[in-house]
Amino acid sequence: MENRLINMPFRTMDILREWRNSKESADRFSTRSPEKTQINILLVRSKDIIICRRISMAQIKIALIGCGNNGLQHLNILKDIEEVKLEAIVDPQIGNFKKEQFPKCNLYKDYKKMFQNEKVDAVCISTPHKFHYEQVMAAFEHNCHVLLEKPIALTEKDSREIVKKAKEKKLVLQVGFECRKSSLYMRIKEIIASGEIGELLSISFRHYRGTWMKDWYCKRELGGNSMGIIETCHYIDLMRFWSGKDVEWVFASSPKANLRTEYDYPDTSYCQLGFQGGIVANIEDSHALSCDCFMDTGKSYGTGEGEWMDPVYGHCFEYSIVGSRGALYVRMLSKQISVLEMKTSYSQRPQLSLKRVEDYNKVSLHDLVHDHSLLDRLFINAIQNNTPPAILPEDALKSHLVVFAIEKSEETGEKVYIEG
Repeated sequence: MENRLINMPFRTMDILREWRNSKESADRFSTRSPEKTQINILLVRSKDIIICRRISMAQIKIALIGCGNNGLQHLNILKDIEEVKLEAIVDPQIGNFKKEQFPKCNLYKDYKKMFQNEKVDAVCISTPHKFHYEQVMAAFEHNCHVLLEKPIALTEKDSREIVKKAKEKKLVLQVGFECRKSSLYMRIKEIIASGEIGELLSISFRHYRGTWMKDWYCKRELGGNSMGIIETCHYIDLMRFWSGKDVEWVFASSPKANLRTEYDYPDTSYCQLGFQGGIVANIEDSHALSCDCFMDTGKSYGTGEGEWMDPVYGHCFEYSIVGSRGALYVRMLSKQISVLEMKTSYSQRPQLSLKRVEDYNKVSLHDLVHDHSLLDRLFINAIQNNTPPAILPEDALKSHLVVFAIEKSEETGEKVYIEG
């Protein structure tokens, strides 16, 4: 029996009429009354008799742990979801919040005290990475579902334990790989899956990040041991998402010294990845050239004329995705996907030719590539419907295992093979 969610005006007869004409034996419809109250209607067909039963949907009580840059994004999304009741906000700097901003929400400095005083169904954790393990485990002990900013944890051992515990407790653990659910990246997946560029052969990625990084991101103790855990894991996860393949081996290196002296781990990482089926990838991810000088001088710099440095996303942010019949060249700062096709030139040599350019300039770059809204809503849906999260914890863990292998390769200078 398959459940199907449909959003539509609350007109019971219309719902029944549509369902009666369908070939399915049972449907679950999610709709809203004129009072905007969430209602589920379970329809069951039995000997041509339709039974309509309303199932009340209580609001999901959520606490937000961590109100930095990403935490505030989650806050603004979750507070506007009608099925969510924001019960508590936790942050060491909670004094920066005014009670009148959230009159129905309790404010805490300590997440442990919050768990003592509140009974919540779920938590959203967006704190320095060092604290993820202890905070997630505490949430599980209180039978809370967890929406967790990546990374899962800073070590393979802790990451595996978190995924295992979520399965044992039968709780929803949604890891924040929101890039998979952001519109531009989903469009790339769609083009690859359509076969338009043929069989996927290779992916190359270059990113020189902007200057927004907070102090704790630069410290091993709080942020992690590498660029991989801070940032590159997003791009590894995207490559796994686009290809539908797992990574089998990695080889990584980093410079012997940093240009950015505030980082106590390498500020630049170069990685080669080998995927199942022979797909290869190259990642160049760096904060070494992150600066504001290009913005100050108005000088054009990066992947194309007129592309300015973005204070968040830097001055070089691009993908080259090659298939057996064509390629995609994605210029993130221009918000464009160039689709290339293989043609025979006048000299009878095969060469790539521009087929079309898809332009997304009307949408902000952040919304195109790091939009949390869909993944947050899917997290709520998974809790409501008692279904697995949109991105399975075991799948998210595989992207983390690649990062831990990259860290090992940087340390040893050797190719590292990945075990599941």
